[in-house]
Amino acid sequence: GGRLAFETRNPLVRPWQAWTPERTRKTVGVPGIGKVVVHHDVRRTEPPLVTFDTVFRFENGDHVSSASTLRFIGQQDLDGFLRQAGFADIAWYGDWDRSAVSAASPELIAVAR
Repeated sequence: GGRLAFETRNPLVRPWQAWTPERTRKTVGVPGIGKVVVHHDVRRTEPPLVTFDTVFRFENGDHVSSASTLRFIGQQDLDGFLRQAGFADIAWYGDWDRSAVSAASPELIAVAR
């Protein structure tokens, strides 16, 4: 009788297009380390996979880069996987405010029984 709830980014919105150093750059203060400048930079898009770097630049001039790959999956495929796994009564939302899913929804949120 329990529920499974999770979210993923809506691939129709193509959020990775905004993952440029200029648009994602932010500075954070880390206790004991100081200021760290962080940004994301997309390396490759091979739908449904997007590979990007997260770059950390420290005040002392050091930098570290971490590569990640995310899979962007659409609502129809997610629905099929959930049903194949035995879930039912799946409610879909386009954001955490429980708005309806649309092509412009930032998220795909599933709540399944």
